[in-house]
Amino acid sequence: MKLEPFIALRYIRSKHENRFINLVTFFSVGGILIGVAAIIIVVSIMNGMESEIRSRILDTTAHITVFSLKRPGVTDWRALVKKIEDYPDVVGASPFVQSKGAIAGPKSSDGVLIRGIDTTYEPHTSKLPAMVIEGEYSLAAPDSGLPEILLGVYLADQIGARVGDTVAIFVLRKNSVFGAQKPVVKKFVVAGIFETGMYDYDAILCYIPISVAQKMFGLGEAVTGIQVKIKNFYKAPQVAKKLMDYIGFPYYTIPWTETNKNLFSWM
Repeated sequence: MKLEPFIALRYIRSKHENRFINLVTFFSVGGILIGVAAIIIVVSIMNGMESEIRSRILDTTAHITVFSLKRPGVTDWRALVKKIEDYPDVVGASPFVQSKGAIAGPKSSDGVLIRGIDTTYEPHTSKLPAMVIEGEYSLAAPDSGLPEILLGVYLADQIGARVGDTVAIFVLRKNSVFGAQKPVVKKFVVAGIFETGMYDYDAILCYIPISVAQKMFGLGEAVTGIQVKIKNFYKAPQVAKKLMDYIGFPYYTIPWTETNKNLFSWM
C-alpha cells in the first residue's frame, strides 16, 4: 500500500479521545468527495453537450468549405471536386448553391435559406439522407413535372407543408441590364422532411436540385462553393490552409471552426 493511503487509513481508524475530531474528519472527507464529484459531473456534461452540438453541426455542414474570389462563383466545379478528392486528407467533396429567399406553403409563408445540392455528391460530405424522417431523400422531377424539395421539420410545420404538398419559392435576382432586382418564383413538390436536431437549421433550411438553383439565381453552370469532408475534423484549420495552397488562386478555404467560431468560443 502506498504511504498516503496508509497514513489516511491509520488516522481514520485510530481511536480518538475527543469524538469531535472524528466528526470533523468525516465532514471534511465528505465535503471533498462531493466537491470533486460535482466538478467531474459538470465537466462531463459540458464536454458531452459540446460534442453533441459539434456532431449535429458537422452532420449538416462541411468540415471545410471552398469558395472562389471570382464571380459568379466556382465555374469549373466538376474538375475542382475531382482535384480536391485526390488530396490525401480528403474523404469527399460536393458542390452547393446557397442563397436566401421566401417560401409559401398551404398555410403561411416564411423566410428560408435555400441550398441547391446534387443528391449524388451530397452524401459524400453530410448525413442528409439519414436525417429524412418523412418521405424520401429525393430531388427528382415527379409525374407532376415540378422539381422536388426537402424541408426542415420546423419550417414544414410553420408553413403547414407535408410530403406531397406544393410550395413556392420566391427569390430576388439582379437584372443584368439595369441592376434592378426582379422576383423569381418557382413551385416545388415536397419530397421529404428532415430533422438535424438543431433548431436553427430545421426552422430555416431547405434543399432543392442544384440545377434548378443555378437557374433561379442566374449562375449559369457555376456553384456557390464546394463542401469538403476530411479524415480528422480536429485538423480542419491546418488542412484548410494546405488545401488552399494545393488548389491555388482564386480559391480560398474556410474550416468549420471559423464558420461556427462564436458558438464554440462561448462553449
